[in-house]
Formats: sequence, C-alpha cells, structure tokens
Amino acid sequence: MCAFNRDLHSPTKIVPPSSQHCLTRVKLLGELGVLSDTHQAVWITAPAGAGKTSLAASFATHLQAPILWYQFDPTDEDIGSFFYYLGLASLQAGVQQPLPSFSTEHLSNLSVFARNYFRQLLQQLAPGTCLIFDDHHDIPEESPLQQLLPILLEENSSGHRVILLSREMPPSSLSRQTLYGSLGILSQKELQFTLEECLNFNRERWQNQFDNTFLEKAYQLTQGWAAGLVLLLEGAKRSPRLLESFDSVDKGLLINYFAEELFSGLDKEVQNVLLITSFLTPIQISTAVELTGNHDCAQIFQRLHKTNCFTTRTHGKEDHYQLHPLFKEFLQHSAFNSFSGPKMRSVLLNAASVLEKSGHTEKAAELYMKNQNWEQLKKLILHHAEPMLKQGRLSTLLHWLKAIPEENLQNDPWLNFWFGQCQLAINPFQAREYFSNSFRLFSVAEDRVSSLMAWIGIIDSYVFAWSSFLDVDPWIEKFDDLMVNPPDLPPQIEARV
Repeated sequence: MCAFNRDLHSPTKIVPPSSQHCLTRVKLLGELGVLSDTHQAVWITAPAGAGKTSLAASFATHLQAPILWYQFDPTDEDIGSFFYYLGLASLQAGVQQPLPSFSTEHLSNLSVFARNYFRQLLQQLAPGTCLIFDDHHDIPEESPLQQLLPILLEENSSGHRVILLSREMPPSSLSRQTLYGSLGILSQKELQFTLEECLNFNRERWQNQFDNTFLEKAYQLTQGWAAGLVLLLEGAKRSPRLLESFDSVDKGLLINYFAEELFSGLDKEVQNVLLITSFLTPIQISTAVELTGNHDCAQIFQRLHKTNCFTTRTHGKEDHYQLHPLFKEFLQHSAFNSFSGPKMRSVLLNAASVLEKSGHTEKAAELYMKNQNWEQLKKLILHHAEPMLKQGRLSTLLHWLKAIPEENLQNDPWLNFWFGQCQLAINPFQAREYFSNSFRLFSVAEDRVSSLMAWIGIIDSYVFAWSSFLDVDPWIEKFDDLMVNPPDLPPQIEARV
C-alpha cells in the first residue's frame, strides 16, 4: 500500500481514491513509470471517464510509494486556499516541519513566496514521493495558479514524481516544459482500453459472463472508453439486447441514458437517498444517515460502488463516496423537479448544515448561497472570517461577503468590518468606507471594544493608501472620545491601539 496518513476530517480534495476495484493495466503502468522516470512531470490528458484518476491511484499503489494527492477545484482560484489545502496535504504526506504561511502581503511577489514554499515542501517529502494533482481543468487559464506550476517543476530536484491529470492539454504556462520535452504526455489514445484489456476486464469483473463476440461489439462502440465499457456491460446484464440500441456512443448521451435507467430501476427509498445526498460533497455515511434518516446508506453506496454505478469510494476512518459529476447533475436536476419548493429549501439547508458541521465549509457556503440562506451564511462567515484571513484566503471570504444582499449587509457591523479587512490590501479607500460604517454601527450599539477594532482598520486604511492624511484628524478626535473612559481591551487589540 502507498503511504498516506488518513484522517476522518481530511478534505476529500487531499485524499486519494481507492484503487481496490481498478483493473491492473500492466502495460499502461509501465508506460507511466518510464515517463515519470525520464521527465520532470507527466501530464495525463483524456475526457471524463477515461480512467485518469484510477490510473494515477493504481500507479502510486503499484510503486508502494508515499503519495501527496491534491484535487484541484474552483476554490483554488483563491491562491490562499490553494496554499492552505496544499499544506494540509503535505501533513497527510508526512511533512513534519511547518511550511511558510501565506498572507495577503505575499500577493505582490507571489512567485518568490511560491518558490520558497515548494522548495521547503519538496525537501521534506520522503524520497520517491508521488505528487498527484487531479482535475487541473477546473483551474481557469487566467488564474495566477497556472504561473506557479512551472515553479513547482523547476524546484523538483529531489527525484519526486509529479503527475498532473486534466481533460485538456497542458496550459500555456507549461509551454516551455512541453516544447523542451521535460513534460511527458500520456494522451487519450494511450488511455483507451485495448480489446485484450476488455477481455481481461470481463474475466476479472464479470467472471466471463459475456462472450467474445459481444465484447468486441462493445469495444467497437466505445472505442476503448473505460466508463462507456463499464456502463454498457453493466446495462447488458439487465438487458441482453442493449447493444442493439446503439450504433455509436455519444459520451453525454450514454451517461444520461444510464443515469435514467439506473435511477428508475431503484427502490423509492434508495432514490430518495440519492436525490438528497447528491448535494453532499463528499458523501460520508454518517452525514448521509443524518440527512436522510435512512440507516441503510452504507449498503446503498457500497452496492453502487461495487457495480461501478457512477460512484467512487475513498477509504479513511470513515469511508466516503463521490458521485460522477454528470450523475450528480442528473440527480440534482431530478431533485428540483421531484421536491416541492419548501422541501427543496429544507434539503439544501440541511445539507449545508451537515457539511459545515463536518468541516466542509466552502461546500456549505455554496449551498447557503444557492438557497439564499443569508442568515446562515452570515453565521458561517463570522465564525470563519478571522482564521481564513490569517490563512490568506481573503478571495474566498470576499466572494461570500459579496453574495449577501446589500440590505442584509448595510446594517451589520461585523459584516462591514470583515468586508473592510478583505479590501484593505486591495482597495484601502473602499475598505475605509466599510470600516467607517462598521465604526458607526458599533458606536450606536455602544460596543466600545469593537468600535476600537473598526477604528484600527480605518487608520490602517490610511497607511495602506499612503496618500492624503488631511482628513484623519476627525478620527483622532473619535479615538480621544473613546479613551476618556477606556474599556478593558484584549492584549492583541490593546497592542494595536
């Protein structure tokens, strides 16, 4: 087994999926091994369902190598979030010494910070570690994160294997590595199943249930597309004449067809479990039971995973599952069509609540915003704002704050305060407006300690802007008024004052 420290509270994005039920693709593992030995990094590119993730997980297991797994997602557009979660992934991979902490002041010279961060990370990883970055296609071309990938590869002088997975070819930021041959590429053509592998799959998974003529037809239809083969063969178990329905295979059409077929053939209780849990990412059995009230959730998801029905499993202290994105989309669309308005709002609110409770803050915030639960989003923001700013994740925090309607924002002193903190290094003049509003609202509430915190933010805005100080005098007077009868201050605020 590959070395990996599993933790119940580890975000799914840093936990490698199980390769237990994956077909061992000996030839392809050998090709990947050669590429990783002879290149700075390997780029695996193929459409969804081609087996990229399974191949990478199988490769690390096959080598019995230490592994650092990182799944890109839209939250990584916030550079602070990327370094925060990569730090958690490094702990899981066995890094002992703390890595540099990212903060907003590093934005002005991001490449220097990244180089120092990657250098320390790579030096501390065990020899021969596999660094696997999945779902690179979720990162926009214009994201600053794209410019950090070449730095990671340049700093990898310790012989670690770096593997990046994507549905697309390498971005322009890696054009130099691609041009000079230091980035090995494994493409869709190499990932396609061969007919021999299809026959082996039939033997290992279905105990030779299908004859060779049938398998050759399925192979020709799917052109070696892994997910298509699994879907066709699983479907053919229920309907032996299934292949006669297809002259060719359109990937989206095939998945939609089987999503509908699979879903309609399930018991109503199982359908209800899937509709409700489709809003969880990941699906932990304990949270699924809490959300649905169905104590058979473990058996339901084990069965779906075992039959490769759009479901992958990640092992840990508690196993959790993820649904194929297209199946998830189908289920969520079906939920909105099946449930009444009040029921749907209740499902989203409860799902967000259990996600927040289990530490999946970003996913919870997404659902609060989707459901317009502004009060719950506000509570989440106020609970997480301070640590998120210390972690440099101000872009994510600012995104949440901007989602709140103006009428909910304008009379809340703390939301104005955190809005000011997020804007301080970016737009100190706008930050001053939020701090000033926060100060006014705290003053009305006669909260002098919080008023002083807002006052500190106002003074900081003058320092960050470093322009005119002519209008700072009224704020000095307000400070004098507050300190006529000074309140008891926490040490960190007293030091700032």
